[in-house]
Amino acid sequence: MPRVDKEEFEVRYLNLSTFAHATEDAEKVKDALRSLLPEEIRDKVIIKTEKVKGFYGNPISIFRINVRKKQLPEKILEYLVQKMDERKKINLGKVIEMHVDNSCSLYLRFNKQKAYQGKIQMDLTDPIRCEIKFKVFPPKKSSVIEACEKLGLIQKEVNATEN
Repeated sequence: MPRVDKEEFEVRYLNLSTFAHATEDAEKVKDALRSLLPEEIRDKVIIKTEKVKGFYGNPISIFRINVRKKQLPEKILEYLVQKMDERKKINLGKVIEMHVDNSCSLYLRFNKQKAYQGKIQMDLTDPIRCEIKFKVFPPKKSSVIEACEKLGLIQKEVNATEN
């Protein structure tokens, strides 16, 4: 992973959330959520659970992990970067502006089924949602995108003809 000057930005917090429908095993869904964390901190985080009802009255559990402790959000982000496929980083780099808002948060979605299998793959279907709040200067989208590039979360595609 490239060396990053921490004076340029800080990862303030990282939130993970997902749903478990009545047909899903809640413990497996929690395991999938934990799998997005480095092993050494999986047992140290608290998973908050909220019970709600769906449109037709079906029970749904919402699971959330909120990480605000100093240096842990960045450690989790570095873990995700390390586990992500290079091709997915290139694809994310092409659409990164759609994943960053004006308040300097980055939004990603990971495949819940793959996460349960120990794989980190971005996906929109039945996802684990991830919000990463950056403190950057100047506080704007382009600064967050630059931080993502320095962290190795996004990559530029290199054409075979360029040398």
